[in-house]
Amino acid sequence: MNLKSTITAEYGISYEKKKLMEARNNVVVENLEKEEKLNTEELFWDRDKGRIYSNKFVRITSGGQVYTGDGLTSYQPFDELEVTNPKGLIEIKEEPAK
Repeated sequence: MNLKSTITAEYGISYEKKKLMEARNNVVVENLEKEEKLNTEELFWDRDKGRIYSNKFVRITSGGQVYTGDGLTSYQPFDELEVTNPKGLIEIKEEPAK
C-alpha cells in the first residue's frame, strides 16, 4: 500500500451509517505525492460520493506558493481542488498545443 495523503485534526468523528467523516480544529491534510498542504478549521469526507469539502477558510501551500479561499471541494484521491473565492498567486499551466 502506497500512502498518498494524511489528515490530522484536534477533533474527528466518523458517522458509520452516514459514511461521513468530520474533522475540526486545526485540520491539516497533506498530499505526499504533490507535496501540498491544506489547513482549515473544518473538513468533511463523504465516503459514498468520494467527496471532500469545507465551507470554512482554507489555506493551501504548494510548491512554495500559498493561496487561500472561503472553502473547497475535491474528490478522492484529493488531487484536484476547487477553491471557493481563491486569493493569492496561482500558477496556471497551459496545455501543450496538439
